[in-house]
Amino acid sequence: MKDNILLDRIVAYCDEIEEDRNRFGDSLDDFLEDSSYQRSCCMNLMQIGEAVKGLSFEFTEQYNEFDWKAVIGFRNIVAHRYEYLDRARIWEIIIEDVPKLRSICIEIAAKENVL
Repeated sequence: MKDNILLDRIVAYCDEIEEDRNRFGDSLDDFLEDSSYQRSCCMNLMQIGEAVKGLSFEFTEQYNEFDWKAVIGFRNIVAHRYEYLDRARIWEIIIEDVPKLRSICIEIAAKENVL
């Protein structure tokens, strides 16, 4: 799959997480109290990891300002160890890392003129 298509998907999954925050609540307590909220965000985080996994080696080497391997590693943890996840840590990823990833993808897409 082309890197530009995957960038678009990553941004879309980040947007879905933001939509969840708007719908379910924007606090750690809201997140911890709602298993549907947790599952929705985790599914999007897994999908982000899948999309990142599909990015070409050349792409991830050229745009190495983000730890792409960590995203893939987290996807594997969510997929295979979901019941053991630290929900507070997931919340940190949602409010800190997801917006950064989205911003980086948009910047890259603008440079590549693809979004």
